[in-house]
Amino acid sequence: MNFCMPARKFVGCRTGISGITMNTYPCLVRSLLLLGMCALVHGAARAQADLTLAVSDVHDGIDTLRWGMFPEATSGRDQKYGEQEYPPAPPEFLFDARWVDAGPEDLFGEGVRRNYHGVANERDTFQLRVQPNDGGYPVKLSWPDLTPYFGSARLRFVDGDGNISTVDMLQQREFIFSNSVPVSLVTIVTSSDGPATPGGGRRRHFRRE
Repeated sequence: MNFCMPARKFVGCRTGISGITMNTYPCLVRSLLLLGMCALVHGAARAQADLTLAVSDVHDGIDTLRWGMFPEATSGRDQKYGEQEYPPAPPEFLFDARWVDAGPEDLFGEGVRRNYHGVANERDTFQLRVQPNDGGYPVKLSWPDLTPYFGSARLRFVDGDGNISTVDMLQQREFIFSNSVPVSLVTIVTSSDGPATPGGGRRRHFRRE
């Protein structure tokens, strides 16, 4: 039930010549209460979130990365939240999964296993680098229910042949993909309200594929 719109419009409130009548006050009180409930609901959508992203291939390569939002998180690496730079990636055809820079502000170096952004951001971009074992495709990504945390969350993957896949992460809980090249990049764009589509830097609007 979307009780926010009626509350904003004061549906059912009647006014007289002066603009306010006695009948208006109960409606105003009811509307203010509803607006308070809306604030709580939408505030929860950008509350602190420590989420998981499980990554696995078909040859026993498996890891779980962490991502989400914290009140004091920044675009770069935050020691406070365990965002430590990872050692260089192993040679190709050895399993590896890590978050890498989605933009120049990230400063992740070789990459990180934890990637947290601030709760006040309207849009955020997370970029995942996946390197399966030799012959390890297809790779599977899985995540928990994201609906309590985001207004939208979309995943975008472009394989080595230029084929584009997009996933609504609020509607699906996993994504399985193959690739013709050893290393794959997967982009996730989250939004606090309204549609978001991967394809660029943080807080950027873009056309849906």
